[in-house]
Amino acid sequence: MSSESQIAAELYGHRFTNAWILVPFVVLSYDHLLTLESEINFVWKRPKRLSFFLFITLRYVSPLNNIGMIALNFGNVPLEKYIFPTNGNFVAP
Repeated sequence: MSSESQIAAELYGHRFTNAWILVPFVVLSYDHLLTLESEINFVWKRPKRLSFFLFITLRYVSPLNNIGMIALNFGNVPLEKYIFPTNGNFVAP
């Protein structure tokens, strides 16, 4: 396999992986939008207790994590920063 075709195959795999990173973010965002009205009525309009802070922490840490992963995966990373496997060993291009 030539070096150019190996690089193309690795980049295609990276692009395929990036596409699958979007799936949980889209599903989670859709769920947040569907339940937003209930959240406002049953969480935000009630007295603030420990359960409120636990709910908010658990509900909004995950989307922040997903946004960070998307930024890292879809950010502009130069090709020189990628590491490609060669015969089982990882080497820089």
